[in-house]
Amino acid sequence: MIWASWAVVNGLMLALVSLRKTTTEDVRYYFHGINPHANHSPGPSSIYTPSGSVPLGEYPDAGVWPLRLLDLVTRDNESAFLFLFSLVCVIISGAYLWFILRWGSAHHERNTDSEFHAAWFWVLFSGAAGPILLTRLDLYSGVAVGLTMALLITYPRLSSLILAYATLAKLWPGVLASALVGHAKSRPTWVRLISYFISLVALAMVTVVVWGPDRLLSPITYQDVRGLQIESVFATPLMVARLFDDKRWDVSYASSKSFEIAGPGADIAMTCASVVLVGMLVFALGFALWRFFRGGWTRQTAVLFALLLVCLLIVSNKVFSPQYIAWVGPLVAVASILCTTTSMRTLRISTLIVAALTTVIYPLTYESILHNSSGWPIVVLSVRNLAMVLMTFSVAAALFTTLRKSSVAATPKSAVPSARTSVGA
Repeated sequence: MIWASWAVVNGLMLALVSLRKTTTEDVRYYFHGINPHANHSPGPSSIYTPSGSVPLGEYPDAGVWPLRLLDLVTRDNESAFLFLFSLVCVIISGAYLWFILRWGSAHHERNTDSEFHAAWFWVLFSGAAGPILLTRLDLYSGVAVGLTMALLITYPRLSSLILAYATLAKLWPGVLASALVGHAKSRPTWVRLISYFISLVALAMVTVVVWGPDRLLSPITYQDVRGLQIESVFATPLMVARLFDDKRWDVSYASSKSFEIAGPGADIAMTCASVVLVGMLVFALGFALWRFFRGGWTRQTAVLFALLLVCLLIVSNKVFSPQYIAWVGPLVAVASILCTTTSMRTLRISTLIVAALTTVIYPLTYESILHNSSGWPIVVLSVRNLAMVLMTFSVAAALFTTLRKSSVAATPKSAVPSARTSVGA
């Protein structure tokens, strides 16, 4: 039943992408970035206009490797490239479902049938997130992060290698290296960290040798020019205010290939986002140092900590592109298997709601949002962003609960005072 449902969902999404060309603009942009001299089929000019001097330079070079491999097969054929890209995403989704069922049955933590809950979540998530999962590179990095957290104990070197590649492919997974940190005297801590940094350097050297050091840094410098994207959490008050006076706030298509909002309060909103982002980085470093000196690292706390960082990255970002939901789904599936807190069911439902609302925003009502022609899409956008914030707090609460339980479990019985001692004290 699980596999049949997965096949129906992904078959429908593949049909929307292949026949209706739903959400395929980025895949066509990938194709023309690799094949700048290919014939232009009808479509927005942004598909054919590079963002900088280097084609696809806003993407890390390692993230483009799968695109080059696909191009070797499709041989400069845009339609074939589009279909094969989406088909590979379907294969990745299916492989991850198989992994959840196979690995989950052997590694669930006193959580009966949790792998089936996680598998059904993955099927429902694939449907709720819509065709965007099959037309963006973010599924690659999202699944890679999920695999990393799942394999931390049994295959620490492999998990570190996977995270290193994900870091160089999309940048954002780099902050999750803090989840690898355990006690300083623990050998697995050093195995994970050394493997991660050796893999990171080795993979980075491929880009440096082939394209030069500037190509390694181009995605980082590209981020500096981004403004406040209309779907981001901190842009929400401005988008609501624009409903009542659209002359004071301007929405335009920026060189970053996203729609950004400018006007009163935009600079303040970007500053607030930057402050929250810095706070997240400080929290990540502080948590890692706490584990490094105090110990108590567990796979459950690691996956919840990683999930919290991902949520904070999305909430604090100046951009909340619809494909960012692919960062969350794979980790939630792994957390559903590893963690025994009662909030896991709530977390799965919250993720599905956020994913479904994201699909309503893009592609269903995006034109209305751009042209400010209706109020209800802005309501959906506001609810989605509020749900994302609440989900972040929910993950933080789950992490706190797990930390407290693991701390109590690690306390020696001799350290727990008896009732007689307590009364005497």
